[in-house]
Amino acid sequence: MAAPLQTTTYYLTVTDALGCHATDSVTVTTCIDKTTGIGAINNISPYLEIFPNPANDVLNITSAITQIQEISIIDLTGQQVLHQSMLTGSNFDLDITSLSAGAYIIDIATATQRYHSRFVKVNAK
Repeated sequence: MAAPLQTTTYYLTVTDALGCHATDSVTVTTCIDKTTGIGAINNISPYLEIFPNPANDVLNITSAITQIQEISIIDLTGQQVLHQSMLTGSNFDLDITSLSAGAYIIDIATATQRYHSRFVKVNAK
């Protein structure tokens, strides 16, 4: 059973020494399966998909309508363990063989949004 989508908007206002200020925002949407604790990006957006989950050697990431610009993998201690930027496509086969078995967070950035989800890396039998 998947939890409902949760959308949070974060705002940042910066004021310089002269009193000039600028404000910007970013919206983050997450969804985690209550049963497994594993999120799937296709639950967040009908246009993004991450599979398989759990994954062994390759994590497939596809986007139906938006260009993926950046992909980061973060371990559960908060360390970024894999990063690819300046991407210009909508389908990627991400090599995760260097990762140890365990749970990770994937962060996918498009031109307009960031998507976060969990996936599990398993070792080959």
